[in-house]
Amino acid sequence: CIYGGRIDSDFDHRVLRVFIDRWFCADAYNADFALVNDDCVVRGPDGTSHEEFVAWCHELPEHEPPVWLGLPPNAETLVLVQKGQEFVADVRRLRSLMDDDDDDDVEAGAQTSGVPAYMRHIDTVATAFSQQLPQALPLLSLPSPSSSLVQTPLFRVIERETRVAHKLLTLVHRDLHALRRVCRGETKQTNHVRNLLRDFNANVVPRAWLQYTVPRGCSLSRWVTDFAMRVDHIRELSSCIESATAQTMERVQSVRVWLGGLLFPEAFVTATRQSVAKQLECSLEELHVGLSPFSENGVAFMVSGLRVEGAEWTRGLVVNEGSASHVQVGYLSWSKTQSEDGVVVPVYLNGDRSLLLFEVRVPVEHSVDAHKVVQRAVAIVAA
Repeated sequence: CIYGGRIDSDFDHRVLRVFIDRWFCADAYNADFALVNDDCVVRGPDGTSHEEFVAWCHELPEHEPPVWLGLPPNAETLVLVQKGQEFVADVRRLRSLMDDDDDDDVEAGAQTSGVPAYMRHIDTVATAFSQQLPQALPLLSLPSPSSSLVQTPLFRVIERETRVAHKLLTLVHRDLHALRRVCRGETKQTNHVRNLLRDFNANVVPRAWLQYTVPRGCSLSRWVTDFAMRVDHIRELSSCIESATAQTMERVQSVRVWLGGLLFPEAFVTATRQSVAKQLECSLEELHVGLSPFSENGVAFMVSGLRVEGAEWTRGLVVNEGSASHVQVGYLSWSKTQSEDGVVVPVYLNGDRSLLLFEVRVPVEHSVDAHKVVQRAVAIVAA
C-alpha cells in the first residue's frame, strides 16, 4: 500500500487486515499500549509533539528484528537463501549463453581433436538419466464407454495421469537417446537436439518436458529425480484401480496418494469432491473440505508428502521459528458441515506458493493467537 501496490491475494489481504486490527484500534490511545509485544516490548512515545516523536524514532535500534512485524526470527536468512538461489540460476543461464557463443569454435575443432569435453559430459549425464528413469509405464486398459467405471471421476483422473505420464516418459527417453547419439558422433545435430544440448549444459529443464507445474528455478537433475518418483507413484495408483469395479473410491481411499506428486493435483481434489457428492447425494456447493493429520469418521482420502511451513501440526497448529514440519499422512475429507473454530490456512502445490490448490480451516492450540498464524503466513505445501 505504501508503494502503491495492489493486493490481489486474499491471504495477503488477511495479513494486512491483522496489522490494521492490531495497531489501528481504540487501545492504541492508551499510554501502556504495546506496538510490539514479543521478547522485547516496544511502546509508543509518551509525548505528542513532533520533536518527541522524532526523538523516539532516533532511540529505536538501528537493526529492527523481523519479529516486530510478526515474522519469524530467521526471515532475513530465508530471503538471503532465496536470493542466492536466484543468483545461481542467473549464473547458469549466463554460462549457457557463453557456451553458445563458443559452439562454432568447438564444432570446428572437434573434427581434429575428437568429441568436445562438454559433449562427453552430457553423454554421461544422459546415460545416467536413462538408467534412473523407469523404462516404461503401462497404460490403463479402458473398459467400454458405457461402463460405470469410466463414469467415475477418480478413475478418469488417474487414467489421465497415467496417459500423460506415459507420453512424457516416452518423449524423455526418445530425447535422451537422440542426445546420446549426437554426443557420440553417430548422427548430426538438429535444432531440437541443439536446444537439448544448451539446456543440459545449463542444467535447466527442456521446455518440451515442462508439461506440469514445477517450482521456479527447478534444475534438470532435480526434475529427473522428481519425475522418476512421480512415474512410480502413478504406476502404483493405476495398478490399484486397474481391476476395480464400481468401488473405485474405496480403492483410492486404501492407498496413500502423494498429492504433490500428481501431474494434475487440482483435478484429483475436484474428483474426490465429486465422488463424495455422488455418495452423499448432494451438490458440490454443499461440501466443505477438511484436512487433518488424524483419521476421523467419514469419507477421507489419505494424502502424503505434506509439510507445514511456519508451524507444527499436532492436534492444532503451534507457531514455530519459521521452519517446516512434515506430516506423514494427512486425511483429506469432504463434509456438509464446517467448524468455525481455528484459522483458514492455504494449501499450495510447491514451496514457491505460486499455485493455490485449496484453503482449509485448521484448529490452533489454545495457547496460540490465531492472528499470529496469519502474520507468520503459515501454509501447507503439498510437494
